[in-house]
Amino acid sequence: MDHENRFASGLHAVIIDAGAIRADESVAKLVRTFHSAGVPTAVVLKELPADESLEDAAALDAWPLRVEGTDGPPVLRSNNSDRAVFVQAARRLRTTPAETVVVTRNAAGVRTAAAAGIGLIVGVDTTGDRSQLTSSGADVVVTDVAQANLTGLLSGTDPERAASPSDGAGDQWCGGADPAVSGWLLSYDSFDPEHEGTRETLCTLGNGYWATRGSAPSSTIDETHYPGTYFAGVYNRVISDIGDRLVESEHMVNAPDWTYVRIQVADGQPMCPGSTEMISHDQRLDLRHGVLTRTTRYRDNHDRITRITSRQLHSLATPHLAALEIAIQAENWAGQIQVRSAVNGDVSNSNAADDAPLNHHHLTIVDVIQPDAKTVVVEAVTNQSGISLATAARTRLRQGQVPAADGEGFTEAALAGHDFVLDVKPDAEVIIERSSRSLPHATGAPQQHR
Repeated sequence: MDHENRFASGLHAVIIDAGAIRADESVAKLVRTFHSAGVPTAVVLKELPADESLEDAAALDAWPLRVEGTDGPPVLRSNNSDRAVFVQAARRLRTTPAETVVVTRNAAGVRTAAAAGIGLIVGVDTTGDRSQLTSSGADVVVTDVAQANLTGLLSGTDPERAASPSDGAGDQWCGGADPAVSGWLLSYDSFDPEHEGTRETLCTLGNGYWATRGSAPSSTIDETHYPGTYFAGVYNRVISDIGDRLVESEHMVNAPDWTYVRIQVADGQPMCPGSTEMISHDQRLDLRHGVLTRTTRYRDNHDRITRITSRQLHSLATPHLAALEIAIQAENWAGQIQVRSAVNGDVSNSNAADDAPLNHHHLTIVDVIQPDAKTVVVEAVTNQSGISLATAARTRLRQGQVPAADGEGFTEAALAGHDFVLDVKPDAEVIIERSSRSLPHATGAPQQHR
């Protein structure tokens, strides 16, 4: 039975393959949601002794279920993975296998569900090899069952809309985002240099006045990353000498980067997504709240593991304001960590391949001001349209509720800000709170090229 024909009959019930799905609070919440909404839901337990009650299963004691015979969702216990288990579960839910969704984690569970004629099979990938699930017959693959839009599937939404297809056909537009997530969440569970440009674009935060690409705070313009800050109405023209002709081009100007925060162990290398020391990366854009969150872990050549989590937003209430919070956690080591917080004026309009031969420098840095040990202001001007850009960034560090020592100011070419050195201990977080205000304004009549 093909995918379209199976779905055409409708999906009305859910079977959780608890022999394969880890029974944690996220799954428990999912079951509670379905049960409270009146969605027929069954839990199939395999590989448990027949006389063992659900409450006695230590791994499942967080589940809001009761043993069959009460008013909770039905629980089936079986020592085999025969397809008859899924068929029986569907019957007890007073539906047919073709009208049922099965959620399972392993390839064997997927194959069993397919053999039972299940209408839609959701595979939960915990190994990073989704191909095993898709090749076994999974229609949708997710990395977290709590993010699967099963409500949309059960309400009659086409799986192509409720969840990206598991064959990856929908990955191109979203930079390889995790399919089948909530419609308000763009989620990535790994770092992919090939898709990073697309991800930075899709994870752009803005408020109508200005916007910032979703690049990592420690990144600079290179073949993988492209930090970009843009203001509505700020354009500039430049002349490019290409062979025997002059070409005039106009761009929305890439303004100084207010997000630049470089973090490194005192005797180590800077930590940035994509570096050789990175061991895991998770990135999520919450579209409902306008918050971009990253969690990246690094292991250096001394086996020191450091976790860095950042949250970033642009204010809707105060259009000129944006904020960045970074939590640094030394998981298994103690020592010193160095933080460089700066405004980076070394930016350009150089991300479009077609514009590679063109002049892409639109800014001139005119002044750097450091009014105190936490604040830096970088003033720049567009070199033809005469628009002044003032970018101010204020950085505060704390360990717990205790403020850290002030930073030491520095200016290196177009990079200006403050350096901080802190002592860290295992599992004790260092919090970086960074706010930025930017203000473009015209300073005079545009200059004409000659």
